Formats: sequence, structure tokens, C-alpha cells
Amino acid sequence: MVKQVKFFFYLILFFHTMACAWFMQACPPVGFDGVDHVALDRGELHHVGVHYCASNTWIMKIDDFVNMTPMQLYVVSLYWSSATGALVGYGDIVAYPNNGTEMSIAVFTMLFGMLYFGYIIASVAASMANADSQRADYQEKIVSANRYMNNKKVNPMLKQRIGKRYQYMWLRTNGIDPESLFDGLTPTLKADVSVALYKDIIEEVPMFKGTDECFIKTLASRITPIYFMEGDYVVRKFDHGEHMFFIHRGCVDVVSEDATMVFATMHPGRFFGEISLLKNCPRTASVRAQTNCDVYILKKDDLDQVFLGYPSIKQQVLDVVEERIVAVRMQNAAKESQTPLAAASPSASVASQLSASSAASVIARPSGASVTPGASPKQTLMIKVEPQPPVAGKTSKIESLMKVFEPSEQPTEQSKQPTAKATSKGSLVEDRVKFFESREQIAGVTAEPQLQVTPKNVEPQPQRVTSKESDDDDDAKYVGPMPRIAWMPPSDDKKEQDNNTSANNNTKAKASKKSKEDVKVQMEIDDQSVEMKTSDKVPFLRRLQKANQVVIDPSSFRLRILYNITFVLVVFTSMLTIFQAAYQYDSAWVLALIYLFELVFMFEIFVKFHVTQADQYGELELDFDKVYKLYLKSFSGFALDIVPTIPFEIFAVFAPVGSRFAVFTYIRFTRLIRLIRVQHYFSQWEQQLDIVVLKVRLTKMLIFVMLIIHFCACIWHFIACPSGECKEKSWVTFQEYEGVAVTGERYTDSIYWCVATITSTGYGDITAHSFEEMLFASFVMILGQLLVGTVLGNIASTLANRDNQRVAYEKELENVKRELDENQVDEELKENVIEYFDYLWLRNKGVSQLDLFKNLPFCMRTELALDIYGKHLRNLRLFKDCSEAFFRDISLCLNEVILRAGDDIVDEGDIGDEMYIIHKGQVNVISERDPTAVECILKEGDYFDDINLLYDTPRSKTIKALTQVDLVTISMEDINKVMERFPEDATKIKEIGQNIFSRDAATASYSCSSSAAASSEAAAQSQC
Repeated sequence: MVKQVKFFFYLILFFHTMACAWFMQACPPVGFDGVDHVALDRGELHHVGVHYCASNTWIMKIDDFVNMTPMQLYVVSLYWSSATGALVGYGDIVAYPNNGTEMSIAVFTMLFGMLYFGYIIASVAASMANADSQRADYQEKIVSANRYMNNKKVNPMLKQRIGKRYQYMWLRTNGIDPESLFDGLTPTLKADVSVALYKDIIEEVPMFKGTDECFIKTLASRITPIYFMEGDYVVRKFDHGEHMFFIHRGCVDVVSEDATMVFATMHPGRFFGEISLLKNCPRTASVRAQTNCDVYILKKDDLDQVFLGYPSIKQQVLDVVEERIVAVRMQNAAKESQTPLAAASPSASVASQLSASSAASVIARPSGASVTPGASPKQTLMIKVEPQPPVAGKTSKIESLMKVFEPSEQPTEQSKQPTAKATSKGSLVEDRVKFFESREQIAGVTAEPQLQVTPKNVEPQPQRVTSKESDDDDDAKYVGPMPRIAWMPPSDDKKEQDNNTSANNNTKAKASKKSKEDVKVQMEIDDQSVEMKTSDKVPFLRRLQKANQVVIDPSSFRLRILYNITFVLVVFTSMLTIFQAAYQYDSAWVLALIYLFELVFMFEIFVKFHVTQADQYGELELDFDKVYKLYLKSFSGFALDIVPTIPFEIFAVFAPVGSRFAVFTYIRFTRLIRLIRVQHYFSQWEQQLDIVVLKVRLTKMLIFVMLIIHFCACIWHFIACPSGECKEKSWVTFQEYEGVAVTGERYTDSIYWCVATITSTGYGDITAHSFEEMLFASFVMILGQLLVGTVLGNIASTLANRDNQRVAYEKELENVKRELDENQVDEELKENVIEYFDYLWLRNKGVSQLDLFKNLPFCMRTELALDIYGKHLRNLRLFKDCSEAFFRDISLCLNEVILRAGDDIVDEGDIGDEMYIIHKGQVNVISERDPTAVECILKEGDYFDDINLLYDTPRSKTIKALTQVDLVTISMEDINKVMERFPEDATKIKEIGQNIFSRDAATASYSCSSSAAASSEAAAQSQC
């Protein structure tokens, strides 16, 4: 926008200068005493104000120029310079024949206008290309990732999660790698910034407390941020740990390996993973993001590099970690000897599960937490009841329930605080019984025979059980899979029992501030039934008020449809509003249609009160009161929507009868405020990454050009015929259809003139005649220059950015060709290399899997790799009975190889240290006896040379691609690194490998039966 404004003022300055020069050469400001009286007497000079104009100039063709004021003469000159510089050329004002000076000025004006117009196009294109290059690269990356996942047939749910991940990372980083954010700074400045960002979180870690300031500064420079979305796994149990995590924003859950148990919740300021980082041991529990999280990570390699300069601090840190491990083991041993809920419930098997918390205590440590060996943990069961249909009942006592679940003390204030996600998943017993937090479905508390539960086929959901001091100690336990408490309708027989229970308990649940409903919870553990009742006699208005508090997701499909409809209506009603004012078009059906559309806008305002918005962290606000107030107080929200909806035109009744409709149409210009929403609509559309940018921008340009042309055409007619009455000297009068032509014909002619002027066509059949028309025509010519330049620049920049990847790939190919030419490589080999590069571009546009997904979190990358290649890895005989963590680790060591039909894969006798898995396509195993014979054909899922992962043996077969083949390779170096991290799996692999090597490894690797080999050979020969 800034560049457009700059170009606009430059054009005005140029046209102003040329207008003055054009007038001065015709009418120089010469004093009366210096005038050639002979020429004046002969009529060769004409007195115009303080000027004397020559008779052989352009001004002689202007009617009544002698009586014009200087401002009117300036407007006529500006009109000429605009028409000439903008290359419109109406032809109504031209250079006088045989006047060389005027012709020279006209030629210069036209050439300068053409060059400046080209400069505008180039400048807009360059600026937009540079500003949008990062987005174009990121969007191309998303397109490549989607193409890759479609080709690999990735699970749709996983594909959707990865797509959301890309969207989220664009929101947070705009495509910039967080790890390289400060790479451009000097080392000292980068260290200072790192200390300012990370010093506090480092000093909160017990093992780093009291260390040297220089050590803290060096360590801070190695910390990098990473972002997790809700539901993403940060780490998984038994994975090899090479990172330590510091929670900066958001919450994470420590969960079991199958994600059915939640041990603890960690909040900002907490850290975990330090033991795995230093002791090189597997993760002891899985950690999953409960909300969108900002996490800082410290890599093991970076920490080892820092320790090289501080060996004394390294030993100090290791001593602290060793002490903590001993303390944790003692604490867990003490916990395992206690069963806090055993006395309260006969479900001993359920209570016994409370001892399974060592994982959480090892992996999750609060900052500065101290551990007291043998401490008795105080358990508090956390229950959350999902919303259910209300039924009649009275408020009851819950003291008996609380006594069961709080063996010693009441929960601390910190333990009562809900997590960040608690309010978004349901209410806590309709807001009246706010026990505790949970993100899953309602759970029961005991398995007594008389407990009212849901049907057996209902699967148990994750239940959260935390200690009273969960924020000071990571003692987190899990109770059960437990049955879900059911809502039971009240019965007359039960009312007396309810009253007795209420009197015996002698405690009443306090009313919530937000809820008006009465809720009854009655639970008896021994030989008692469990019931939950709520009143069904809720007033209608109260139900309506509660139903009105729904929050709508901004990505809702129906909401998008509503926005699209209102966008079309905004454009249509705005065009109709100015059309009625310019042409004084009075039609009852048009007014009825307009006010019908107003009802749609009112409905949209109602809906917008419920539409939540994402903050800068991608979190959606789910509190209706906050969503309501946010829209109400936002200037671009409620104020922008309600002002155009207010019927100010009702005040037109106070206008005189003859001009009442004109005043009515002018007051309705407040509807044009909605045009701001057109820009907002396209801005939000362009922010999406799953779009075709060229299509969006062409649509945007088309809408804006259409609006500008329509507005200019209406103003052009309004200048000639204000309030419906046409002036004597106007373009309408000269068209000779005043009083005869209908509105449609005038509108068509106005559009015709506007398009001819903006596009520099300038037929000249409709031209300006009054000074107002000339001034407006000059403005339209300048606007046309900018508009056409912006449109062409947008298209050029979009096309240029779309080809960035191709240009980079062609540049890489040119470098390869130059290297081959300089080393005088054989032409046949050179041609083969070039053809392979062309094939790679055809298959994956030159993008590798490593580049596409390298910024995904570790757990998500392993999930993607196992989804694609997991079945192949699990079928390998070497990896039989290996752990799931091993497969996750080895999946990231896979390298993809794409081959054409006929390409050699391995040659007999070659030494190799990798094995091959066929993911797609077929390969020929060439016979040892006859190089032209095919021994067998390997297909998708088959593998070969797996023994080369353990032994440096020569290739025993020659293998060629029969079709286009996608292979996956694993190298000996990678498998050795993985086996170092998983010694138990390494023992199994080595035993299997030794057994294979002791047999004929070559034939065993291919498993080709004689019949299969014969049939394969015959098929191959028939194809040849």
C-alpha cells in the first residue's frame, strides 16, 4: 500500500509539471509592456488574464478560453497531461499542427508515461515477490508434503494432524526455523540474548544451581525452542532420551504407554528428561501435550560439548542426578508399600494400581522439589462428570464421597486449580459439584455390585488421580479402568431415602456462581447404590440462555458458508447503494431486497458473538463470556458490523418532499462501511496455506477492479447529473439522449467510458466537457495507471514465486552439468545422470523426505515413518521380536532411493554395508550362471542383503529394477547406533544374524523357490 501511495503522488507531481509546461508554451506570462503590439493587433496574440496566448497553439481549440479563470485553465491543462501521460489519448485536446514545441512536449509526456508505467509494474512485482517469497517457499513445502503423503498412502488422520502442524508452525514462526532464529547474530550478542531468555529456567534446575555464570551463559546459547500442539507426544516411554525439556507455556500430561492413564500434569516452569539426558537411559514414561505448548529443549550433544569446557561442573551435575535417582527409588519403594484407598473400598485390585507411579516420578520433577524418603503420600481422587440430561432431584451432601477420596487432608489450593483444558471438555457436575479436573469421560469410583453403571460395552476412558501435593511432588497414581456413573431418573420411593441421606451427611454442596441448576450427588460405598439427580424443572428462559452460550469454531464449515454469503451480499449491496444514489433509481422491489439482506447481516452479528478466535499461540478461547466481550469491544468486530446496519435513512422523512428520496439514498452511504470487510475477507483467505495463491489473487483483483469501475462509473454520471438533474454542459448532454435514455443505457455508457479510460484505450467518443468532469477524468487516468500496474505486478510476482523451486532445481542441475563437463565425463554417462535428475523432478519435484519433515517433533516423525514403513520393518527376520521403541528409533534411519526401470541396484561381488527393502515396484534377481536370466522377481515388501547390516560380505547377486522402484535402505552405521541404545534388542539381532550367516545367507536372503524363479524368468523373457 505504501508503494501505491508513493506512485500516486509521483504521478500527480509529473502530470502537474507537464500541465504547467503545456500551458506556458502556449500562453507565456509576459508583461503588457513586452507584448508585440503588432501581433496583438493582427490577432496573433490573445489577452487571457495576465497571459497572452498565441493563436497557433492548442488553446485556440478550447471554447471560450478567454473568459476562463486561471484555475479552469489549469484543470484543462491537467486533463491533457493526464490523458497523454497515461496513454489514454482521447484526441479532444491535441498539439497544434506544425507547432514543434507542443509536439515535442507531447512526445516526451507519452514516453515518460510509458516508462513510468513499466516501472510501476516492475516495482510492484518485485516488492510482492520479495515479501511473499518466504510464504511461497513454505506453501510449496506443504504441497510437496501432501504429494508425498498421498503417494505413500499415509493414514488420513495422521496426514490431517501433520497438515495442522504445518498451519500451526506458520502461525507461530512464519516459516522460520526456531533453531536458526538468532544465527545471524555475533556469538557474544547471541549469548547475551540467550541468557536473557533462558537463564531463569536453567537456574531452576537443581543440578544446575550454583554453577558458574559462564557455564550458564554457554549452556543458554545451546537451548532452542520447539512447539507442540495439543495431543502431540513430547516423548514416548522406552524411547532413547537425548533431550531435556523445559515447559515455557502450556501444560503436558505424564501418561502411560497406552495413553489410558494420566499420572500427573506439569505446568509452565517445570522440566523433565534430565535423567535420560545424563544417564543415557530410556524414557520411563510418555509425556503428551495437554494444550498447545512452547517448550525449550537442551540436546545431549550440546550439553556434552559444554561439559568439555567445564569438567568439574560435569561431575557436580552427575553427583546431583545420582542423589536424585536414589531418592526417587526410596520414595517409590515407600509408596508401593501403602494402599491409601484399600480401607475405603473393597476394590483392592483397583487400589493396588496406585503403586505404579515410578514412571511419573522419574521423568517429571518440579523445579526445586525435595524428596523425603519414606514420606506418606496423601491421595486425592479427581473426578470429572461429563454433561448429562438434567433430571429432577435435590441438592445432596457429598461429605461421604469426599471422605473416601481424601484419607487425610483437604486438597491444596494449587491442586484445586483446573488445568488449561479442563473447561473445554465439559462441566464439573453441571457447575455445582466441582470436584477436580479431567479431560476425559466421567468415571466411577468403585466396582460394588449395586453401583449404577453404563452398559458393559462402554470402553473405560483415561482417569486422572493425583496426590494432594502434586505440584510439589510428582506422586501420580491411576485408579482402575472404572465404570462410568450413570444419571438416574428420580423415583418416588427414593425421595425419602434421599432426604435421610442428606440429613445424615450434614453437608451441602455450595452453589456455583455461574450455574443456577440444582444438582444432587448421592453415593454410598458399602451396599449402597450411586445416583445422580438434577432438576428437570428449569425455566424455559434459563434453558434458552444456557443454549445461547455455545462457542463456535472459526474453522466450522457452516460458518465459512455464512461468511461467503455475507461477503457476496456486502459487494452487491454496496454496489446497489451507490448506484441508487448516482442514478436516483427508485424501485420498491430493490428496497425490499436490500432490507431482506439486512436481516442476513443481523443474523451474522448474532453468530459472531459466539465465534471464538485463536490467539497468537493458536489457542481458541472457549469461555463464552470472554468471546462475547471480545467481539463486543473490538472496533473491527461489533462496531464495524452494527453501524452499517443501523437504519439512519429513517431521518430522510424530515427532508423536503421533492428531495426526500435523494436524501434517503445519500444517508444510506453508511452501508459502504462494510466494504472494509472485503479487504478483511481476502486477507484471511490469503493467510490460509492450503490455497492456490494465483487463483485467490486473481479473484481479489477481479473483485476490486469491478468495484472501482462501478464506483467510477456512478461518480462519472453523478457529476453530470447530480440528484437526477443533468447539467447543460456535460457528457450526458452531448450524448443527446437526455430525458429519453433509460437508466440502464446511461449506466452502460458510464461503464464503457470508465473501462476505456482505466485501460488507456481512450476511444474519445465519450469525453469530459465540464471542468468537474475533466478533473475527475484526470483522477481516473492516474488511478488506472496504478490499478493496471498493481494487477499485472500481482500476477507476475505470484508466477515468479511459484517457480522458485523449479529455478533452484535447474540451478543445481546446471552445476552438475558443469562439473561433468569440466571432468570430461563420458557423454553416455552424462546423459544418464541428467535423465535421472529429470526423473527425480518428475517424482518429487526435487524435494527429499528429510527436508520435508525434519522440523516435525521426534514422536510425530517416528509415527509417520512407521505408518509408511512399519509393516516392512516388522517383517524383517533380523528384527524379529524387537521392541516397539526400537522400531520407532530405526524408522528414522531409513533412506529412500528412487530408481527407474532398468537401473542397477547392486552388482554381484560389490562390498556394501546397507540392506534394501522394496516399498513399491519390482526388481529382478539375476542368475549367477547366466547374467541374462532372471532367477526370481522380488516385489513390494521383499528385502535383500540384510546380512550386510552385520557383516562386510560381498553382494551375492546382481539385482536390477524391473519397473520403477521405490527402495528403502538401512546402513550398518545407523543400525550400530540404534543397537547401542537398545542393548537387549541388539543381542537378539546379533543372534539371528549369526544364525543366518552360518547358513547360506545369499539364498536365504531372497527366498526364491525354484517354481517362482522359473515363472519369473519366463515372464521377464516374454516382456523382453
